Amino acid sequence: MSRARLLLLIPALLIGGVVAITVARLMRVPEVATTGPRVEVESVAADGLTLQVEHRPGSETFAVGSANGNRFFIRGEDRFEYRLGIPLVNGTAFPSPSPGDTVRWNLDGPLLINGQPVAPHRFQPRPLDAPPTELKWDIRNPSDAPRDSLSADWSKVGRVLVTAHGDGVARVWDVEKGAVRTFITPDAPTDGRKRWGLRAAVSPDGKTVAAANVQAAAVTLWEADTGKLIATLAEPAGKVTDLRFGSDRVLFEARGGTLYSRDLTGDRSKVTKIGPVRSDVSAPFAYVPEVLAVSDERRVYLPLRDDTGAKLTPTAIHDIAAAADALALGPDGRLLAVADDTGALSLRETASGTLRMQLWWRKRSDGSIPAVGAMVLFADGKTLAVGAADGLRLYDVETGRERGWVQTLGIRSLAVSGDGAFLAATAEHGPAVYLWRTAGLLPK
Repeated sequence: MSRARLLLLIPALLIGGVVAITVARLMRVPEVATTGPRVEVESVAADGLTLQVEHRPGSETFAVGSANGNRFFIRGEDRFEYRLGIPLVNGTAFPSPSPGDTVRWNLDGPLLINGQPVAPHRFQPRPLDAPPTELKWDIRNPSDAPRDSLSADWSKVGRVLVTAHGDGVARVWDVEKGAVRTFITPDAPTDGRKRWGLRAAVSPDGKTVAAANVQAAAVTLWEADTGKLIATLAEPAGKVTDLRFGSDRVLFEARGGTLYSRDLTGDRSKVTKIGPVRSDVSAPFAYVPEVLAVSDERRVYLPLRDDTGAKLTPTAIHDIAAAADALALGPDGRLLAVADDTGALSLRETASGTLRMQLWWRKRSDGSIPAVGAMVLFADGKTLAVGAADGLRLYDVETGRERGWVQTLGIRSLAVSGDGAFLAATAEHGPAVYLWRTAGLLPK
C-alpha cells in the first residue's frame, strides 16, 4: 500500500472506531443495581428463645425495647412483640414457641419459627357476635346509685338466679320468663349512701337468700320463693363486704377485713374465723366444694374445711406479686385464676401456687388498663370469663389466649348457673341483668 493511501486510511479507521464506540454506548442496556440498602438482623434472647428481626439500617425507623419483661421491635410503621409467650405482628397473634426455638421476623414473608413459616393463631382477640339477653328491671326505691348492681348468684339445683341492686332490692328471677319472681328488700342502712351497696347470695338448693349491705353489719336470711324474712344476723361487728354460701348450711361472710363461716343449722349467732381478707367491695375469695381461696394483700391462702365448716386450717399459702382484686377457682378446685391490682392476670396450680401462665390483659385503645370486676370459670374448666370495666372478656384456659370480647357496661359480678348453661352478669349503672347461654360464647 502506498504511503498516500495509508495516510488516507488512518483517519477513516479512527472515525469508524469513534462511531462504533458511540453506537455501542447508545445500544448498551443499562445495568440494574443488584444491591440495595444493607439488611441486618437484630438478635435478642427472651424466655429461652432467640428473637431475630431483619431491618435496613438508615433507611427506616428501627427501635428495640422491653417493658414488664416483654420485648418489642418497631420497624417503620410495623411492630413485632413477644408478650407473655405470644409473638404478635401488628397485633396479630401467632402460635407460642417452645424454649430453644428461634423466632424470626423478616422484611417479607410470614413469621418463621425455626425456619418454618407459621400462620396466625386461630384464637385472636376480636369482638364476638354474642349480645346478651337483657333482664330489664324497674327502680323501686330512691338511691344515690340505684342501678349500680353489685352481685349475681345462681343455685346449684335448678336455675334460681338472685341479683342485688343499688335501689336496695334483691331480685329472684324466673330466667325462662325473663321476669322477677320475688322481691327482697332489707332495711336500708341508717348512714352512708342510702340503699346503695346491697349484695345477695342464694343457697345451693335455691331455697334461701342471704343479703347484706356493704355499709352495715347485718346479714338477713330470706325464703327465696316467698320473700319472707327468716333471720337477722348482726354479729360479729364489721361491715359485710361480701357473702356467699359454701353449702346449704354454711354461709361465708367477709366482715371488716376478716372472713368468717356461719353454720346456719346450729347457733346462727356464732361464727368461725377463717382469716384475714381484703376489705374491698367485693372481697376477693372464691369457693368450690372442698376448696376455699382467700386473698389477703400479697398472698392467697387455702383453708381445708369439712362439711360443717368447723375445720378451717390454712393448708397452703401462695405469695403473689400484688394484691388480688378477684379470684376464681376451676370446677374441680385445681386451677386458680388471679387478677391483681396492677392489671396482671394469671392462672396458677391451686395446690402448689405454681404459676401455670401469665395471661395478656389487653389494654384499651387509649392505652388505659380496664379494671377487673369479677371472674368465673365455666363448668367444663376450659373457659375463663373476666368481667371488666369495658365488658366481658373470654380466655382459653389451655393456651391462655383471649379469644374474644363482648362490649358492655362495666361488669360488677359474674356467675355461671349450676348446670353450666348460663352466664349472668350485673353491671355498673345498667338497666338490666346480662344473660348469655355459655354455648354461644364457646369457640365455633
